[in-house]
Parts: sequence; structure tokens; C-alpha cells
Amino acid sequence: MIIDLYGQPESGKTTLSHRIKRIFPQETIIIIDGDELREATENKNYTVYGRKKNIKTAHRLANLLEKQGYTIILALVSPYKTLREKLKKQTREYYSFYLYSSREKKKKNNAKNFEIGNANKIICTDDKIESCLAEILQQLKDERPKS
Repeated sequence: MIIDLYGQPESGKTTLSHRIKRIFPQETIIIIDGDELREATENKNYTVYGRKKNIKTAHRLANLLEKQGYTIILALVSPYKTLREKLKKQTREYYSFYLYSSREKKKKNNAKNFEIGNANKIICTDDKIESCLAEILQQLKDERPKS
């Protein structure tokens, strides 16, 4: 399963990904965080080319690890709908959550022409973290196939 938390910088992607991971300690969960990936790959390019390169790297890793049985949480800006749609088609189980906030701490790093697309759920992270987490967990419960 891949859980895709995407949105502009400072929208709560990293915070929520770590909270989700703590709730499911029995499962093997790997977080792929966009900032950490940029650091590891030394990609400091925030142009369209640099962003797409970072996203494609994250998606390739997510696909590889999901096929090995891991649950992946992506915490990426990921502003391009076509890349998210491609990932969804390649994945057995994919859930996307667009996170947004009215906080404007990092507007300078905001991706231009952000494409929200068809997220499973749109969540305003101005609310308490517990409320946002509850929305994500409820959506996963409602949409996950029953085994």
C-alpha cells in the first residue's frame, strides 16, 4: 500500500506521516520524505525539472518497496497530477491526501501551478493534528479492501 501525503511546503506532510507510522507499529512502514530524499540525492533544484526528478525517484523507490511488501508513506510536495496518476496506475493499493494550510511560512518554496487533482481526501491542516490524523485513518478504513 502507498499512502501519498502531498501539498505545499509546511502543510504537515512530514508530521502526519510520522504520526501514521506510530499508529501502525506492527506493520512495516517506510516514509519517503521529499526533503530527506533531496538531501540524500543532493537535488537542490526547485525548478520544474528538479521537482519532477525528485518525485520520479520517490515513486520508483515506493513501487520497489511496495512490491517487497512494505507500506509506503510518501511525504512530498508533488505538484504534478500526471505523475501521481502514473504512480496510482502502477500501485496495487494507493491512497492520496492533499494537505493544505493557511500558514505562509515557506511561500518562497511553493511550487507554481500546483495541480491538486483527484485526492481521496482534501485535508486542511490548520486543525489539530489529531483531527487531521483521524480524517486520514477514517478514509483508509472506509476505502481499504476487506480481507
